[in-house]
Amino acid sequence: MEVENEMGNKSKSIVEKFLSYFLALSIATSPFVAPRIASCKEKPYPHHKIELKKGNSLYSYKEPGIMEIKGKMESFGLSYNYEPKKKGWTAGVNGSYAIGKLDYTSEKTGSMDNRKNTIKEIEPKLGYKIPFGESSTFTPYIGIGYRKLEDKASGRTCSVKDKTYHGYDRKNESCSAIFGAKTKTETNSGWVYGIDLKAKLLVRGKQISSFNDFDPTYPQVTNIQRKGGGLKASAKIGKKTKLGTFFIEPYFEVLMVKCSKPAYTTIRIGDKSVNPVYEPGNRTYMGGVNLALEF
Repeated sequence: MEVENEMGNKSKSIVEKFLSYFLALSIATSPFVAPRIASCKEKPYPHHKIELKKGNSLYSYKEPGIMEIKGKMESFGLSYNYEPKKKGWTAGVNGSYAIGKLDYTSEKTGSMDNRKNTIKEIEPKLGYKIPFGESSTFTPYIGIGYRKLEDKASGRTCSVKDKTYHGYDRKNESCSAIFGAKTKTETNSGWVYGIDLKAKLLVRGKQISSFNDFDPTYPQVTNIQRKGGGLKASAKIGKKTKLGTFFIEPYFEVLMVKCSKPAYTTIRIGDKSVNPVYEPGNRTYMGGVNLALEF
């Protein structure tokens, strides 16, 4: 009987040790098993995306043979975009605001520094996302662009020799049709990059020149612009983080507008009377870098 009890106690001891080892092993390994299971589950694709931008650029506005306004501008942007993961329709809207104090130079009318200029833009767009390869997509799109520029020079003067010329405020509003395409590649390591090429075709522009700022007998002149367009090219490279995707985006843009329709009214520029009044053909160049966060 004592032998049987001793053997029973040994068997019981072995079972207890096995259970205790199994329980300890389960507890020790459970924190490592859970993350592996969770990591196998893909995170839902963020169809709705918001992007914040902050940028700096060099700006140049030229009326060939007449004048140039140039300098540095600071910009802020906000955009919303909807897109499927791989294929389908996309939609979005981009808005931006740029401000700078620019310098005016002209062989005919002199120079004027630190003219306040602002540019506001908004662009709703619709596109279609097409996959190619395992991690890249191509998205052609169309849209409408609204742009408003304000150049503040009222109350200021410049001179050439013995002639004095008065500054005035001008506003330029334009509506353009947009045609573009962009690419996007997302790597397994979290890097994202792509390019965006965009063309603009002027539908209608309006230039308002407030000559009555310096002489109340002068009219406020409105010129209609019908012919013009532009191109913009940008490249983006970014890295995904817990906060979102951080991007750096260099870009270059050129806009060209032909001479406006005439406004049949009389103004004086220096000692000369002018009638009709035209807004000359002009070119705008902008190049800079944006820093962006998309989430």
